[in-house]
Amino acid sequence: MECSYFPFRTQPKHSSAPLSPVWVGGTDFSRSPALTADWAGGGVASTTNDLLKFAQALMEGSLVRIQIPEYLAQPPNRFERVIRYGRGVMRLRFADIFPLLLGYPDMIGYMGILGTQLFFDPKNKVIVIISLGSTGYMEASVRLPIETVGVLRRVRS
Repeated sequence: MECSYFPFRTQPKHSSAPLSPVWVGGTDFSRSPALTADWAGGGVASTTNDLLKFAQALMEGSLVRIQIPEYLAQPPNRFERVIRYGRGVMRLRFADIFPLLLGYPDMIGYMGILGTQLFFDPKNKVIVIISLGSTGYMEASVRLPIETVGVLRRVRS
């Protein structure tokens, strides 16, 4: 991961591209130090390529030694009907949203307030990365993984 960093604290090793706009209520906060909550609280800027490398290393077990997919697949807490969370991740249970999604796999990962998501399906080895860059797209960012998995299911059939 050569392009991930902590804005306002560090610089990326191999990227000079500015942060993409971050829209909150019609205002771009990408240059505001208020954007970062440091470390796991939203303070990391990354590229989709770096996020893909991270997810692959996590799924393959080369990032940490514990059996990540099995450990992360059972987060202990529940938010609304569809999201379980804990252990640093969220688990989307599509069948809890709508009964016709019963055959869809659960996705493990995380979603942020700006419509940025990284989810993976350990069973089918599918990684979904979405970056919409605005608080106004949260609902759409929840629908996109469902649509993406639906397309993949049709292609694989």
